[in-house]
Amino acid sequence: MKKTISLLVVLLLVQLGLVGYFRANSQSTATYVADTPLFHFSPDNVTAITIIGPDNKKVELVKKDSAWKLPGYFNGPADQEQVNALLDKLSGLKKTWPVATTPDAAARFKVAADKFERHIIIIGKEKTVLAELYVGTSPSFRKVHVRLPASHDIMAVSLATSDAPAEPAPWLDKKIIALNQDGITGLSIRNIHLRHKGKKWTLAGEGGQQQQVVADKVQPLVQALTGLRVEGILGSKELPEYGLEKPVLRCQVEQQGKPSIVYRFGTLKDESFYAVKRSDVPFIFKVAKWQLTPLAKLTRNQLLPKKPSGNSGKKTTQDQPTGRKKTTAPAQKAAPGKQ
Repeated sequence: MKKTISLLVVLLLVQLGLVGYFRANSQSTATYVADTPLFHFSPDNVTAITIIGPDNKKVELVKKDSAWKLPGYFNGPADQEQVNALLDKLSGLKKTWPVATTPDAAARFKVAADKFERHIIIIGKEKTVLAELYVGTSPSFRKVHVRLPASHDIMAVSLATSDAPAEPAPWLDKKIIALNQDGITGLSIRNIHLRHKGKKWTLAGEGGQQQQVVADKVQPLVQALTGLRVEGILGSKELPEYGLEKPVLRCQVEQQGKPSIVYRFGTLKDESFYAVKRSDVPFIFKVAKWQLTPLAKLTRNQLLPKKPSGNSGKKTTQDQPTGRKKTTAPAQKAAPGKQ
């Protein structure tokens, strides 16, 4: 009798265990239904972003008057498209089945509070935290392990650490000093002065006369300025080490109905880069020197049409060198008896 009761107790415990297992499993499955958002915020309501990386690296992005700024980086302008792309990716993340749930796993996957690749904090109005995320190791291309601060679940989602740099320079608007080519009426590079009217470019001669130039030679000069991209901000004050007092290259652009724009380029210790100051932007930037090659190596002769060769119109005969008369060998007489 006792054996029967013991057996029934064991069976009851097994049944209760199975019920608990399946109930927990069904709840967990319900938590990770496909297409369930990881966050519930609208990018339009975000006013600030803080991104923290390893080795105390940190960047803050703040939205002011509908434009994103870098308050810790000379209050420079951030790349609006880049910021919006990150917010769209974060707001669109979906929950996935957890790959691990233990504290040891959090450290291993680098999503622990004291060991991570990125700690992203999304802030809304009145400094409320709209979303927070630890980003860690990458299991595959464009995938990362993530964890929410209030959860032990570690998930793999579609994101990359490169989407959220933890330094300010990568967030800077690289096109900040690029020239808008609309309405250009003149371009001066050192002592070379070009004028633009309609679809024609002309070059100012020494006596004030305008010389026709080859249009294809001017386009790379304009493109060097319209396509100019900066590497970072050097500062807001012109220091002697920037070489801007005696620039190695100076370009002035005239635009219809607008003030002139002057670019000054100075030599830096790192010879691969120039320091550059654009007259209407309050910063000194660092730019790669190769971008300015068409402007730095420009000469007047490159712009002018090639003069016709001095020998044009004269005919020469290959088998009659100059200074020699063509002679004809005398015909041999026929041998006697042969016709």
